[in-house]
Amino acid sequence: MNRVLNTDNGLPQNTINDLYFDKATGFLWIATEGGAILYNGVSTKIFDITNIPSFKMARMSGFRLTADSNVVVIDRSGIGMRINGNGIDTSYAANYTIEGNRFISSLQLPELKNNIPFKKRLDSLDQIAGEPGSVSYFFDKHTTLGISFKTIYLFEPTVYKININTPGDPIFIKVNKNCVAILNRHTGKGYCFDIHKKTVVPVEIPATFTLAKNAIIYTDELLQTAYLLNEKKLYALSIGEHGIEPQLIAELPQIPQNISCISVHPKKNQVYLGKL
Repeated sequence: MNRVLNTDNGLPQNTINDLYFDKATGFLWIATEGGAILYNGVSTKIFDITNIPSFKMARMSGFRLTADSNVVVIDRSGIGMRINGNGIDTSYAANYTIEGNRFISSLQLPELKNNIPFKKRLDSLDQIAGEPGSVSYFFDKHTTLGISFKTIYLFEPTVYKININTPGDPIFIKVNKNCVAILNRHTGKGYCFDIHKKTVVPVEIPATFTLAKNAIIYTDELLQTAYLLNEKKLYALSIGEHGIEPQLIAELPQIPQNISCISVHPKKNQVYLGKL
């Protein structure tokens, strides 16, 4: 069964900036330009400046994982609130700054920056700043990973540097708990970096698998899952013996234009597509 959520049946605004599926509750959170929305599969509940005064605006940019492993919804002014079950914890309101792919609140930052191991990790991220396409994040409690279009850096705290080359339009995918893939968005070719073995191998989507011109590769960072939307079929991407292995999740009757985000119910295989 297909269902469209818009301003006619529960959304305050039709631009979807991000989706977050909460595995603990089974509910879907939606970040829009008109507030954060909780969808329980039947009805929606809107959180905005009218019922959450700590927000400075109703425009929500998305959901992020914090340095203390909480999920927060961030408005476009940088104010973040912690997702807490079926609601939002207003006592947790704080300005957030990006450190790697984690968000650190202004309440935590002074304490964390006085922590010597943590400070070394923050300093290590500066080593890739300015390189084209650079991204960086804390892979686990002890490892910081930095990736640019041409280089992979691993800080733990010994620095490992590996040269790569991903011409074109790369996308970075955390494929599983051990591996990160750097793929060309259009050709499906690239490299897989094994964090623990510290090895890089060329990988590609099988030649028998044809990527359409409008194919979309999307990473759900919170659930650490990568998806490929090709034609009307949605695949999960994983690393196998023969490279990138697309695994069919669902065949969709139609694909809307301007898709901004993808989320999938891990048990029911329900697919949620957000559009701008």
